[in-house]
Amino acid sequence: MPLVVVAVACSDSPKPSGQSPAVNPQTSDAIDGGSTGDRNVGDFTTLAPARDVCATLDYGHQRSNADYFLRFDNDSAALEYSRGFLASNGINADAEIARDSRLIRLVNRVFDGFRKVFPLETEGMDRPPRVLVVDQEGLNAFAGYDERRDVDKAPWLFWVHRATVNSSRPDAELEGLYAHELAHLILRNLLPETRAKIRTHYRVPGGAEHGVIGAVTPDDPVVRARAEELRTIDALVGREAAFGRLPLSAFEDNEYQSLLLTLAKQRNISSDAKACDAADEGIRRARAFYKAVVSVHDLTFEISPREAAGLADLEDSTVTMLRRCYANVKKSIFELKLEDRSVRVLVNGTPASLQTILDPTTREHKLAYGALMSNSVEQEVDTNTDRPTIERLLDIVGTLHRRADTLTQDTSLPIDELRVFDLEEDADDAAVRVLRAIGDDPRGAARLFVGQMPDPDACLSEIESGRVPRYGRFIDSHNATCWRAFHTMELAKALESCPAVPAQNSKYSRFTYTAEISPADPSPTQLLQRRFNGR
Repeated sequence: MPLVVVAVACSDSPKPSGQSPAVNPQTSDAIDGGSTGDRNVGDFTTLAPARDVCATLDYGHQRSNADYFLRFDNDSAALEYSRGFLASNGINADAEIARDSRLIRLVNRVFDGFRKVFPLETEGMDRPPRVLVVDQEGLNAFAGYDERRDVDKAPWLFWVHRATVNSSRPDAELEGLYAHELAHLILRNLLPETRAKIRTHYRVPGGAEHGVIGAVTPDDPVVRARAEELRTIDALVGREAAFGRLPLSAFEDNEYQSLLLTLAKQRNISSDAKACDAADEGIRRARAFYKAVVSVHDLTFEISPREAAGLADLEDSTVTMLRRCYANVKKSIFELKLEDRSVRVLVNGTPASLQTILDPTTREHKLAYGALMSNSVEQEVDTNTDRPTIERLLDIVGTLHRRADTLTQDTSLPIDELRVFDLEEDADDAAVRVLRAIGDDPRGAARLFVGQMPDPDACLSEIESGRVPRYGRFIDSHNATCWRAFHTMELAKALESCPAVPAQNSKYSRFTYTAEISPADPSPTQLLQRRFNGR
């Protein structure tokens, strides 16, 4: 009898796609903790040879453009679709068909560049996407993929913030923005399967990465294992171990923040309402420890010893209030996840009852449990059914945070030397290539990044002095903005000996291993929501 698990996320929190790798906090079995060796920058002789920087990636798209993109016969049809699409993504904004001549001219030029540099990816696409203007501030633009079951395509539309249309920034800078965002649409790198082919993990000994371009650097399996475990922990409980047993992230809710929200539905049986209110206030105050830095996207977590002591006291008191608030709730973590995810198990098309799924003797239970409880820490902690749910949840978060702290403090593989080339760098690189192809300054996107920083001159001075800017955190797809500017400028230098428009779309196989979708990857919908919010 075939069984199918259908998981539907009801909250706005990110749900890791696929299964999370087991994380054993008692050992380092999940990670090869050895060093990759004392290699010089650019010396990767122990790995696969570096690729030709002049060549573009074969993205290996499986669906034809005609099947993948959703086209519209007229403006009215596009507008009607846009309203539904934006609303389905929680984007509360009005949009109208673009009439601005400069905007249309720049998008046309950028699309022409994509046709020159990426002929395979634009095959059969003779016109740029229809452009819509969204009533939003900030220099931004976006495109997306429609994951709704009745669509399952990418709308051939491009949304631009009105503030961008009215901007006086130079053409090349706005073209850099448009090229970056259109890369997400045309190259399809919002899709987990495409992103898996793009992602490259490597190490830069000493952190001095001049001349190292991620797109052509061989993948390092040791770095990949380390990075993916940290990314998975981040998706589950947040990136900062200093929060201890509190699962807090800078932007969107992580897995256990979402479970806390689901647990809050049980407050009606709490015997200590004041403790619940105090716990909420403690979480709010703890989250405020995240501070914005000189990056447009990135948040950092840098606190003084005095602040660290204050956070430790706040964490302890907040945990005490959480325990008092939810002392009467005895659900298992598995049951809490079932409620949080609205999981259905279908048997020949018929949903199984919750009672059947919770019965450990049934196949339905085994199927759902395997899909939701793939983390070994969760399995071990959740076996003690006599403990309150909150006790188990806090133990899991604390254990995973300690594991993350162990990994980040490992001197054999310093975290500041680890790099992940991902979808945002891929879009940045595409923008550099496209701007070159249309005869504009390939550093346009970099100048736009820097122009949005609080102190642009500080970033430019750092780059011009020969120093490598702060990289950021590789578990966030948006790295620190000054580093992104540095990266695109390095690529522009590397491309100076290459033809602006390749004679043909050169293809190469980037990796020798089978690319796997990371369990920490958010869905295209979540990526779109972050991009709309400037994250």
